[in-house]
Amino acid sequence: MRRHLPKRSREEILRRSHRRCKYCLTPTTCSSSPFAIDHIQPLTLGGTDSLENLALACFGCNGPKSAFTEGTDPETGVVVPLYHPRRDNWREHFCWNEDFTELVGLTPTGRTTIARLDLNRPGVVTLRRLILGTEEGHPPAWTLPENE
Repeated sequence: MRRHLPKRSREEILRRSHRRCKYCLTPTTCSSSPFAIDHIQPLTLGGTDSLENLALACFGCNGPKSAFTEGTDPETGVVVPLYHPRRDNWREHFCWNEDFTELVGLTPTGRTTIARLDLNRPGVVTLRRLILGTEEGHPPAWTLPENE
């Protein structure tokens, strides 16, 4: 069932996400599909419609995330929480590979989120390569180490 989100709330979510998927960082301007508003903590698991629990997500990330809030770290086999885009520090969990086309997990949460949501799926990697250094701003400046 679709829930109604007031226009003001949707605009706030778009603004604070810089109009990018909060998981794979794809800009809304580079997608042929509208983005979804993701319940970070799903309603089925006690989440709410509060702005703190909502994040912008492309359909490529929102579908695989579904109602998951955790997954298995592919390196250790341990079940860990997925990245929480409203609470977690992105640079703590992720960085870019040498050519800025693939995300690298720095922590169990980062690795698990990359695997669960397939954040380096071929289409997203190709898109990152195509928009690298363009006006769309890939990679986003805030994802780079502070000394760059």
